[in-house]
Amino acid sequence: MMNNCPLCLLVENEADVLTLSVLTLESVDIKCLTASDIQTAKQLLQSHTFDVCLADVILPDGNGISELTRYIKIHYPNLPVVIFSASGDFGEQVQLKAEVLAAGAYGFIAKPVNINELRALIKNALHKEN
Repeated sequence: MMNNCPLCLLVENEADVLTLSVLTLESVDIKCLTASDIQTAKQLLQSHTFDVCLADVILPDGNGISELTRYIKIHYPNLPVVIFSASGDFGEQVQLKAEVLAAGAYGFIAKPVNINELRALIKNALHKEN
């Protein structure tokens, strides 16, 4: 049954957030491959078939929305992308969510990540294509 597990590309450069996210997703049988920057994420996209992508906005080599999400939408249009970010106040979160959706992402989740919300959003993104 392990071979049927969905595969998530997790793009995050903060080690603690990365670890928590991997543990959260693997606890519901979603396997994760991780990248800490956009360049590594693109290499993984070329060598693996992912079912969902979870990416931070601010990465060492660029922006997870304008660079990574747009790249995925062009080259892997059926891959749902969920963006997460530690944006400031509620107004900034609303603006960021609008930007994320306009770029073609499936959804947005604010940091600190609510584990139940993350699980639900990723599971919904996975079922969107089925």
